[in-house]
Amino acid sequence: NALPIPTKSQDAKTKKEAAEEKKREIEQFKVKLKNAQKKAQAAYLFGTNASSLVTNLSNGDVLATKNESILNKLATARFQYNTVGIDPKSPEYGRQEAEKQRLREKNQLKRQAEMLQGCLILTLWLEDCLKMGLARLREQPYSFWESIVSRLTDFKLNGIASRLLPLFYQRNDENWIQIATKQLGEIILFCEAFQKWDDFTSENQQDLLVFGGATIKKEVVLSEPPVTDEWFVCSMDYKQISNDLNARFIWLFGRSTRQYAQVISFSWRGEKWEDEYELHTQVKGNVHYYPSGFPQRAILQINERASGKIASFPTHYKDWHSFFEAYRMAFNRHFLLEEFPGFISELTVMNEKHLILLDKSGTAIETVPDYDEKWDLIAFSENKKVTIFGLWNGLYFIPKSYF
Repeated sequence: NALPIPTKSQDAKTKKEAAEEKKREIEQFKVKLKNAQKKAQAAYLFGTNASSLVTNLSNGDVLATKNESILNKLATARFQYNTVGIDPKSPEYGRQEAEKQRLREKNQLKRQAEMLQGCLILTLWLEDCLKMGLARLREQPYSFWESIVSRLTDFKLNGIASRLLPLFYQRNDENWIQIATKQLGEIILFCEAFQKWDDFTSENQQDLLVFGGATIKKEVVLSEPPVTDEWFVCSMDYKQISNDLNARFIWLFGRSTRQYAQVISFSWRGEKWEDEYELHTQVKGNVHYYPSGFPQRAILQINERASGKIASFPTHYKDWHSFFEAYRMAFNRHFLLEEFPGFISELTVMNEKHLILLDKSGTAIETVPDYDEKWDLIAFSENKKVTIFGLWNGLYFIPKSYF
């Protein structure tokens, strides 16, 4: 009753059939992508006014030509099997892992294709905005912004949608022009980069996905190598996302590694936070960073807590020059970097129209205009220099804690 042993010719035939099936599957998917791309462009074009229809059709043809090769590369490359680390002694395990990997790759490819279609729509919309000018853009009603946001959500670009809608609510801010220029510039950069997907490292590809709105599963992050250190709690912020959901943002600083890590956690309907932290205390633990060109967000597994306040506070950057030199190097690794943290020592606080932070070399940096703790910081810093931990957001420095 022994099972028949397949001959070499039968085995070769099976492999050939599998290869042909895989090739057919790729070709079918490429056709679907191309059709979906045309539909996405048409959906945008027919939603615009008649005066810009001819211009948009011309732009759409150019985009379709430019992105056809990109879609072909994307569809072919993402269907590669990744069998690194599979035990050759366990054939069944290897087959299961290969199948899981294939499904993960296929799902990611599908999402990338949808996001790429969204980028094409977004590119045309941005071109209309630039032709309109920022002054007219600022006057547009809510329906103008809501229409593009709903389209982007359909194409899995939730991250971009969440950056556009606030521009409507902030339209009366005195620095709206600067904010809009920065935000739209970053979105244009994202669209251009996403269309050149294969030119980037796997880490920067993850940055693109996350900026667009993709999430990375916790188990994937925990599979990253841990960074063990004593972590100083630099700052803690809470934000209400919705009526039912609250978020907590914690910045940590490694005493030995001199690395920063941001831990973000959520509380649903008032449930207890997963871990409790106290500002300016220290915890020992392992940090697992999210994959990124310049890793910052992380998951912390706490091993030990130090009780009470820490007497010796960290020192990192001696002046603004060293801070911005580090920022420049970080930006080279992650060109969509939104926040850059740091401790800056021996700052003098000056109360002008906006709060000014002057370092010992005489370089002055302006804080964010709507800084909530302005008067608290002025009172604390009276007649003395202070060390401030804060974030650079590309326009302003945002103080988060000081001592």
